[in-house]
This record gives sequence, structure tokens and C-alpha cells, in this order.
Amino acid sequence: MKKKTNHHLHHRNNRNSRSTTTNNNNNNSVLDILQGIIFCRRRRLHGQLLPFISAIGGCILFFFAIVSFLSPPINHHHVHRFGFYNHSSLDDEIDFRSNIGNTSTFLIPRAGGSLGDEIWRSTQSQSYHGCSQKSDNFQDADAKTNDSRFLMIVTSGGLNQQRTGITDAVVAAYILNSTLVVPKLDNKSYWKDQSNFSDIFDVDWFISYLSKDVKIVKEVPMIDGRSIHPYQMRIPRKCDPECYHSRALPILEKKKVLMLTKFDYRLANRLDTDLQKLRCRANYHALRYTDPIREMGEKLVERMRMKSKHFIALHLRFESDMLAFSGCYFGGGDKERQELEQIRTRWETLHKRDPDKERKLGRCPLTPEEVGLMLRALGYGEDVHIYVASGEVYGGENALSPLKQLFPNYHSKDTIATKEELAPFSPYSSRMAALDFIVCNASDVFVTNNNGNMAKMLAGRRRYFGYKPTITPNAKKLYRLFLDRGNMTWEEFASRVRTHQIGFMGRPNEALQGKGEFHEYPIACICEDLRVQIQNRSQLGQNQNQSEPYNHDVQANKHNRNESEIIVVKELQPNEGHNSQLGQNQNQSEPYNHDVQANKRNRNESEIIVVKELQPNEGHNSQLGQNQNQSEPYNHDVQANKRNRNESEIIVVKELQPNEGHNISYAQQMENKNETQVKELPIRNKNESNSGLEDLIKGRSILDGTLVINEILDWAKRSKNQMLIFKIDFEKAFDSLNWGFLDDILAQMGFGDRWRAWVRGCITTTRVSILVNGSPTKEFRMEKGVRHGDPLAPFLFILAMEGLYVAMKEAQLKGIFKGIHLDNVREEISILQYADDAIFLGDWTRRNVTNLIRILQCFHICSGLKINFLKSKLIGVNVHLEETKRMARRLNCKTGTLPFNYLGIPVGENMNKATSWKPIVEKFKSRLSKWKASTLSIGGRLCLCKSVLGSLGNYYFSLYKAPMKVINALESIRCKFFWGGNKEKKKICWIAWKEVINDKRNGGLGIGSLRALNLALLGKWWGRFFSESHSTWKDIIISRHGNLGGLLDPIRNSGAAGN
Repeated sequence: MKKKTNHHLHHRNNRNSRSTTTNNNNNNSVLDILQGIIFCRRRRLHGQLLPFISAIGGCILFFFAIVSFLSPPINHHHVHRFGFYNHSSLDDEIDFRSNIGNTSTFLIPRAGGSLGDEIWRSTQSQSYHGCSQKSDNFQDADAKTNDSRFLMIVTSGGLNQQRTGITDAVVAAYILNSTLVVPKLDNKSYWKDQSNFSDIFDVDWFISYLSKDVKIVKEVPMIDGRSIHPYQMRIPRKCDPECYHSRALPILEKKKVLMLTKFDYRLANRLDTDLQKLRCRANYHALRYTDPIREMGEKLVERMRMKSKHFIALHLRFESDMLAFSGCYFGGGDKERQELEQIRTRWETLHKRDPDKERKLGRCPLTPEEVGLMLRALGYGEDVHIYVASGEVYGGENALSPLKQLFPNYHSKDTIATKEELAPFSPYSSRMAALDFIVCNASDVFVTNNNGNMAKMLAGRRRYFGYKPTITPNAKKLYRLFLDRGNMTWEEFASRVRTHQIGFMGRPNEALQGKGEFHEYPIACICEDLRVQIQNRSQLGQNQNQSEPYNHDVQANKHNRNESEIIVVKELQPNEGHNSQLGQNQNQSEPYNHDVQANKRNRNESEIIVVKELQPNEGHNSQLGQNQNQSEPYNHDVQANKRNRNESEIIVVKELQPNEGHNISYAQQMENKNETQVKELPIRNKNESNSGLEDLIKGRSILDGTLVINEILDWAKRSKNQMLIFKIDFEKAFDSLNWGFLDDILAQMGFGDRWRAWVRGCITTTRVSILVNGSPTKEFRMEKGVRHGDPLAPFLFILAMEGLYVAMKEAQLKGIFKGIHLDNVREEISILQYADDAIFLGDWTRRNVTNLIRILQCFHICSGLKINFLKSKLIGVNVHLEETKRMARRLNCKTGTLPFNYLGIPVGENMNKATSWKPIVEKFKSRLSKWKASTLSIGGRLCLCKSVLGSLGNYYFSLYKAPMKVINALESIRCKFFWGGNKEKKKICWIAWKEVINDKRNGGLGIGSLRALNLALLGKWWGRFFSESHSTWKDIIISRHGNLGGLLDPIRNSGAAGN
């Protein structure tokens, strides 16, 4: 029974298990069905969503594509482009790949090219030297200084800014006739240097060297046992001597001790020559560093010399403060912007600047990489040793790495001196800057990356001591070149860098007159040794291929001194050297002082001179004109073809400018080195009065011709004689002169062969280049003409025009042309000349007119000087107007009438009439219309009354006596302007005008009376009348008015049409 039961249970269990299995299988099949249904639904859902998702994704991608296309390109002005350099398999090149999006390759030569030693020096510079000796008119300190006045100075800024203040303080003390107290240095500026004057400069040497110029004491002495508290004030910037006298001197006289604070650039840039030379003596001689600084600086220089014969000093100026001050951005992201903006907050007066605009204007310093590329392009090879004068460079080693790869021989004071040696100086920024100053000054080439105070001081110092090469990057042109360098080869890049750097290489002919700070361009203190220069020229003529690579370009001409000066030479003794300039007795220690103020004494005048035949032992062994090399001593066209090969595309031709890279006084160089004797050339017969040329000849006036023609017109009108006046104008006179004709004229006048060869060498080697968008094309030779602005040109033009004078005289002698003859005048008057303006005078006959045209045509064929008939005028005196017009049509010229203007002054006008003076009155009024009297102070109006309104009528006043009605009208205009009135509004004149114009000693303001000025200028004719022995105008005056009686009558009524 039990077995049966168990068996039954087992059977039931098996059945249950089978049913369970069956159920499980059924469940699995259901799940599979459900999953299939779900997956099918999902697939159908996905099939419906996928197109929608794809459409959305495509729209998003299309949107980003449009945004990226429309977005502006990356501004590479800001990118701090540090390229990387890989040594190629070649041993003589460096492979450079720019990382600005272009794979163009630079193959930079390791060597410096074929320029050799010329990149380290300038052959021109050997003839220049500093000359700051005082003149005889300079008063010594003992005679000038008032011992009761003391001037104290507090400088500001860094070392070199303080140096400018110290230099100007010496001059300010001299101007104020006071004793200078040793200046105090600024200890509260950004640099926070606690050094005193005696810590940096040798005080005893400073005082002793300037002892004869300015009295200097270390401190203000006690007066009556007590110290005097100084009166403090700040003088305006660029204050001239009159400003010091008006602002500082009254206070100094009252307070006795005056302290001028923030004294930097507080003295005018342009001063009297003696004051400029005092500046130079103080800066370049009196300011000497202390012994410890000089000894350490000399050690640094000696160690650089031990490493290499030549080395470059680079004033990198890439510190954070400099970059912040410049307002430029160098691609460092927001971090850089925040850091530089934080530094800029230290200067409260700085305005926010646009980095892009600053870089385009060339006001941003170059990056270290860009400086290195510029130097390599200029020819300095990889083996060149470079000394970097800089503080902590912004960007650290990452910024310096490209420069070090370009110049592996990288040095600084930290690398060539130990920490122990620099320990006495390192806590003081001024003393560390002094060490850099010494090394940079002693370097063969100085490169500045920013025109800051140190760069200006060093540039001026290197010019003063012989124009040592000083390179200033032309950042305005180079910035675009650096952006595009990935699109050009190294040769193209280097060629363009050399082109852009012309005029920025520190050559003598790059000195700017009247531009820049005097500390940067001390032209007043630089003299030229002509003997050395002539010797260098001779050597250059023998070997053209050794000429300087950068001196020949047209762009350098813009920096030349455009001084139209002709040297007046009478007698040159063997021991005089070359100290005869402009007919003045110059200080022999300064024979060629090219100060800005010198322009005031330069006159376009020359004497007609001849040089006797030169002896064989006269110095120059290579005559100009003997062969090609010797006839072109001024031609520096060595690499013009190579330089200009990438600049042939002409877009806009702006100007045609001759190459005047050596625009110096050729007349000086033509003096004999040993015993040349110069005397007056008897071009004409001694009995002749030299009536032809009134221009550019010493002793004559521009008004001589005007006076002569006025007197002849008055004579013709009174005597009823018919006469012709033919006023001609030469077409491009200076540019058309035939060189062969000029040489024949020189030969006829007795000039020696060597002198003529010199002249040929000066004019036939002229080269010009067309400037296309600021870049010069290939230079080409000129075939005729003399250059405008060439100091020799006026002299040569006078000689050429002498041929026309001789032709007219020959025509008169043979009866071909009949001029004007006055009683008791030795010669007939037929021609009056002023430069290329000429007037012919003669009897009114058809024969005269016809023969005159024939003479002018012959002169044109011989000389190349062609008459411009469209500008020429024929005037008949006492001739019917219709007849004059008929004759003018025959000549194809214009018809003129009386009165007419000659050289800017009326001729044939009755100047007793007030209406004749209308141009002068209108000139006064038109000048006043440009000024706003109400916006000027009374001092400004006083200055304009003196300097401008007081001189506007001088040209007229020098020849004609003005009627009182005109004088009163002009004085009324000046009076109204002085008191602030105008046409619409009249101001009250509180003091009578005659009291205002009185001399200062008589209680006036020293404006001066126009009436008195008129009479004084007319009085000069009296002096000339008694001092000149033979002159045409004097003979005519005597002929018409007697020797003394009525001398002023023709001047009073010079063109009288009838009184």
C-alpha cells in the first residue's frame, strides 16, 4: 500500500514537472512574440524619426557652415607668431616654416651674404665728428651768473629721461643767469629707484667740466645762518628762453631759490646754436658715470670683444610696462589683456588705444622673432654675437626662443657677468640701465626696437661721435611685410626688408633738420671734415663695387638736407682748410655746422669765380671725368637691380625725384686741397655794369631789376619814346639745360680742365628713380638738366644764362638788336634776368622783335632752354594796343599791358595812389581772416602783430614809399586785431595805438611803426648808393636824377605814370 502511494506521488510529481516545463515553454514563446511585436513597433517608429533627425542634423551643420563663412578671419595683427626652425640637411641654410596657415618655406642663409664688413660701418661717417666748442659770443659763467640766484631741478622718469632733464637743467640755469644746484633724481616714479645723482654720475667731474659755462654747487648755501626754502613750480613743456624769462625769472629774482619739478623735456627743441652746443657739452662730456659703473661696463664690453670682433647691441624693450604703455596686443588672450590693462592703470593720463591702429602706424615694438628676421635680412649672419639690453621680457623664454635660434650667440649682462659682480647694481634699475647704456654705446651696431628715451639718447650720442651705425626698424612698413612673409621666399623677404630700411640705418644723410628731438638729432654739434670726405670719395670712385649697400636708394633722399647754399670763395690760403662757408667767418672748430638755425643764414648767392689751372700735385689723383669709375664718385648703384627686381609693377607714379644721396656743397669739394687760388672771374668787360643777372649773385638785390625797369618806364613815358618789353618764361629751365653747352661756357670763361671735369662728374652722374606707391623703381641716368635743390645748380644756371647775355651784347654791337640807351649810362639796357625769368627791353621796331626771336631760337638750339610762349607776354610802351596785339599774334604769345607784376611787385604803377596798395591791404585782411582774435590771448595777438603783420609789407616797403592813407589803414587793421576786434565787432582801444607801438624803453610794446619801417627800408638805398662803385641801377639814378639830389624821388614815385 505504501509502495503504491509512493509510486502515485512520484507519478504526480513527474506529471507536475512535465506540466511546469510545458508551461515554461509556453511562457517563452509568448515573450518572444511580445518582443517581436515591440521591436517591430520600434523599427517602424525609428523609420519615421530617422528622416526627421537627419533633416535637423543637416540644418545644424549648414548653419555652422554659414557662420564660419561669414565670420571675420583671424586677426594676425595680434597673433604672437613664434615660428619654429628645423635644421635641414644642408649645412648653410635654416629651414623656416611659418605657422600662420601657409607652408611656404624660408631657407635662411647662415652666413651674412656678400656684404662683408660694410654692414658694420659707414664710409661716410669717417668725415663727421662732434664739435661742441662755444663761440666767442658765448659768455662765461663768471661774467653771466648772478650769485644770489639758485636753480634747483627735480627730474622724473627713468635713467635716460632723467638724463635729458639734467642736460636741459644746465641750459636753463644759463638762460636764467643763476647757479645750478646738482639736480635731484626722481625716487617716486614707476621704477622706484632710490639712487641719488652721486650714485650714478661723477658729481665732481660734472661740476668741474661745466665750471666755465655754468656755476654748479652741490647744495644751496645758508644765508645769514639759515637755510632758504625753495619756491616750487612746474615749467611748461618745450619752454623757450623767452618763456623762462617771463615765467621763471621774476619768481627767481624775488624768491632767490627756485625749484622746478617734473623737469623732463621742459626746454624747447630749437634753441640758439650756442645753447645747443652747451646741451651737447653737458650731455656728451660732463655727464660721466661713476667709477664702479664705468669699470663694470668696460668689463662687459671687453668680454663681448673677446667673444667676437664685432657685435650688435639690441635694445629689445619688450618688457611688460613697455607693452602696456604702447597699448599694443600680442596674442596672449584674455590673460595678456588683463595683465597689460592692470599695468596701464599706473598711468592715469593714458588713453585707451586701438592695437590694430597702433601697429599699422608703426607704434608697436617688434616681437623678438621679428627683430631677428629683420637683422638676418639686413645681412647679419647666424655667427653674429648679439647683446640684448632688456629687462624681464614679457613672455619669457617662449618669446625669446625664436630670436635665440636665429642668433645662437645670444648674450646679456646676466650671461657674461656673475651674480656677485652684478650684486652692487642689481637692486637699482638706473644703475643696471647705465651698464646697458655703456655696452650699447660701445657696440659696432646698435638696434633699437622702440624709440624711447634710451634709444633717442644713444642715437644722438652715436651720431655725435662719428655716426656709428644705428638701426631703427621701419615698423610702419615692416608690419605688413611680416604678415605676408608666408607667401614669399626668403630672398624676396630680405630684399623688401632692405628696401623698407633705407633711411633708417643711421647714415649721415638720414639726419633730419628741425625734426625729432635734439637729443636724438644733435645736428648743431656735428661737424664735417671735408678732407676726409674727399679722400673717401676718391677711393669710392676707384672701386664702385665697394660702395655702401643702403646709401644709394631714392628714399634716402627725403632725409637729405635740402640746403640751397652756394659757397662764396675768394681767397683760400694753404692753411685755412675748408672753413669758408657762405661768406661768413665760422668758428674754425665747426666748419660745417648743420644746425637747424643755420637755414636762416643760408642764401642762394654765389660769386662768379674761376680757378686757376691746378698744379699736378694738388691732391686729387683721380680726376672726375677721366674714366667711368672716376667720373662717378657719387654713384652708389651697386645693388639697385637686385633690390628693385620685385618692384617693377607701376600702379601710381607720385613723383620723379633725383637721387640726392650725397647732396652736399660740391663747390666746397672743388676747392684745391693745397694751394688753389680763387679770384673773381672777369666774365664781362670791367667797364660794364653787369646789368643782366640780379639773382643769386652776391651784392645784388631782387629789387634791382624792378627799380631799373621802373625808371626806364618812367623815362619812356616822359620822353614819349616807343619801347617794347618782352617778358619771357623758360620751359622747365633747370631740367632742360644742355651739359655740352654748359661745358663750353666753362671753357670760354677760362675754367681749368680739372674744374670742368669735376663739374661734369657732379651733373652727369645724376640718377633718378620713379616712386611707385612709395617704392622706387630701377634707377636710370639723366641726359640733361641740373637738379633743383642742388647747391651747385644756381651757380651753373648763372653761367648758362651768361651765354644769353653775351649773345644779346654781341647783337647790340653788330646792330642786330637795339636796346634802351639813357644819357650818361655806359651801356644799353637790353635784358634783365632773375633765375629763369627774363625781360627784354628795346626800341619798338619789327626788326627788333624778329631778331630777338631769332636770338632766342639760336639760344634754345645751343643750350636746350626753350621759350614757353604761352606764358610769355609782349608789352608795348607808348604803342597802340592793336599794334601790340598784332605783333603778339605774330610771335604766338600773350599781349600784356601796363602796369604788370614783375617778381611779385607792380611795375609801371603810380604808387602814390592808395588803390595801388590794395594787394597789401587785402593781404593783411586775408591773413587775419584765418586767425580768431577772440580765441587768442593778448600775448598771442601781440606776437602775431610783431612777427607776421609787421613783415607782410616789407617787400613793397623796400622799394616804394607808402601813402599815409595806406599806412593808416594798415595800422588800423593791426590795432583792431590787437585789441581783439574784427569786421563784425569793434573792441575798445584802451591805449592810443601810437603808444602801444612805441619802443619798450618808451613805455610801448615794441611792435614798431609801419611808417618808420618803410622809411628805414628805403634808407638802405642810400647806403648802397654810396658803397657800390659800379651798378646799373646807380648809373640810371645818376643819369636821371643827379648824383645826390632827388635820390629818393625815384623811389618815392618809382613807376610814376605821371603826377
